[in-house]
Amino acid sequence: MKTVLIIILSLLCSLQIFSQGRFYTFNSLDGLEDKEGTTQLLYRKYYLSKAESGTSEENGIYRYDVNKNKDTLIAPDYWHFNPSTEFYQSVSDISFFNGNPYEYIYCGLNGAVESYGYIYKSDVGSVFSYWSLAFGRIEVSKQNPQKVFANSLDRMIISYDGGLTWPAYDFSTGFSDSKDFCFLSAFPQDDKLMFGLKDNHLVKSLDTGNTYTEVDTATWNGNSRFYYDIDGTHIYGCSNEYDGSSSISVSDQNGNAFSWKKIWESDRKVFISFDQSLSGTIYLAEGKNIYVSSDYGKTFSFFERLDKNIVGIYKKSGTDILYAATKYNLYEITSSGMKIFKSLPISPEVLSYYPLAIGSKWIFNIFKTDYHSNRWNEDKGIMTREVIGDTLLSNQQNYSVIAQKEFLYSPPWHTEYFFERIDSATGKVFRYDSIDGAPKDFIIDDLTAEPGDTLELYRYYGQNTPEVIYQENHQLSFASQILDRKIFHLPNTLYYSIYSLTKGIGLDSMLAGFDVGYINYWLKGCIINGKVMGDTSQVVGIAEENKYTPSDFSLSQNYPNPFNPETTISYQIPVSGKVSLKVFDILGNEVAILVNEEQNAGFYKINFNAQRTTNNQQLCSGIYFYRLQAGNFVQTKKFILMK
Repeated sequence: MKTVLIIILSLLCSLQIFSQGRFYTFNSLDGLEDKEGTTQLLYRKYYLSKAESGTSEENGIYRYDVNKNKDTLIAPDYWHFNPSTEFYQSVSDISFFNGNPYEYIYCGLNGAVESYGYIYKSDVGSVFSYWSLAFGRIEVSKQNPQKVFANSLDRMIISYDGGLTWPAYDFSTGFSDSKDFCFLSAFPQDDKLMFGLKDNHLVKSLDTGNTYTEVDTATWNGNSRFYYDIDGTHIYGCSNEYDGSSSISVSDQNGNAFSWKKIWESDRKVFISFDQSLSGTIYLAEGKNIYVSSDYGKTFSFFERLDKNIVGIYKKSGTDILYAATKYNLYEITSSGMKIFKSLPISPEVLSYYPLAIGSKWIFNIFKTDYHSNRWNEDKGIMTREVIGDTLLSNQQNYSVIAQKEFLYSPPWHTEYFFERIDSATGKVFRYDSIDGAPKDFIIDDLTAEPGDTLELYRYYGQNTPEVIYQENHQLSFASQILDRKIFHLPNTLYYSIYSLTKGIGLDSMLAGFDVGYINYWLKGCIINGKVMGDTSQVVGIAEENKYTPSDFSLSQNYPNPFNPETTISYQIPVSGKVSLKVFDILGNEVAILVNEEQNAGFYKINFNAQRTTNNQQLCSGIYFYRLQAGNFVQTKKFILMK
């Protein structure tokens, strides 16, 4: 009874949290056509909120009616955690009956106090649930929709009544009826033919998984997806690896042995879609670019480029329409052009990388060294930036007025004024300036940019080219906080070669190197929305940044959880000493030693790969435990491997 009360209280708490404003990003894209021929797009929307009271995360699957401009949550995927409890539901796979976007079945893992593998049918509800099981794949037969295949614990189970009933499961003996076959996909014309996985190699069965043979020795995984050409011969497999890399292979002999050839490899995730009315036509998206092939993937040509990285595409068969998604926008691309037809608002957290509230103030130390007069010279200075008001300019846009004072090169406390604004719909930061003649808006930052992006920004234009590379994400230790940080690099200049923006603070550093020295600006203190951080006294000099050391021991929940095969474990120790971090199975057997050494006080992150254990054994899906021991501190947490 106590367990039930905890779950109810957690759900009530979650309703209060979830009722607050949420800001999502698109995380995938696919689609189906309903019986009227209306496109129903399918996408995941991702949301993450971290606070002292807990963490909330969503990644649910939505169905979007293109004609009605309305989306509906069809498969909830969430995780909510606070110090007293947690509850979650992951959706690992979804499949549709007869291609009907309104009739579907999905599987995954859910729970609160305990974890349960589940299968859910749209018109009935839950049809299977059992403690500690983890379902990774489910598929409705296209030949006979009464037959539904599912995969759990590397074994295939089958429902013969449209997913209503399934083989029983007993913890000691397993499924009452299952096959030793890690199911991946069934042929649409004949569901006795299917692909599976064995030791990360592709296998093919001709008798519904009873027997199988290896058909490709390349590395595949449980995320691999298969697409069947209308010619009945060509089959495409897309494998997105856990390290973020991807490969696409094609077989021209129904997936038989020695017929698979890789046609695309990338160090990033790729997405493919097919026009089912045209044999051999493939659309492929990688990064910001979309390519098309009309010869079964032998050659690809450039098709279109978007302004942000693509997270999914869907080709509407028999038309010239291709849908594409980035984190914030859905696009419709046709022969006559490209348009955005749905956008998601940008989170205030993203916009907080450049706060412009009136009264905000930043104080920077300056250190310059250069070689002249036959010796090295050093100069120290200070710079302040302050938002002193706002104003409406001639282009009818409202700008924040920033007063910038610098004591080093400039006359003492010479003031320079900038007019800057953020477009909250695009995340771009504009400055009104007269760089090339008449005053106009110039983009000086793009807060929605992603690492690796090459941008055209004019923050430090002058003699420089506007090319800027968003180099990497990082973290800044400042004012007893660990804050997310973005680092930008100007590759074609000797001036202002690196600068950075920090969440909740804004511009925090600028570094320029040149032939005979360098100049460095770094934040010593600021006031943002009335909150004082760091040293805001205007004393010229260089101060060591406060070192942030944890005050107590802590072991965090791994992320992601469930995982396959990698996850990250974070912990903190306030004093130096011997530290061990080990992984155990449900029987208490040690399966991996992650840390066993002396460590200094601080924060640590450790990656655990289920394929790299102490004895190089392959771990099965299920529940495992990881234990941190540091001095007299010992803490254990549960995590779940789901293949």
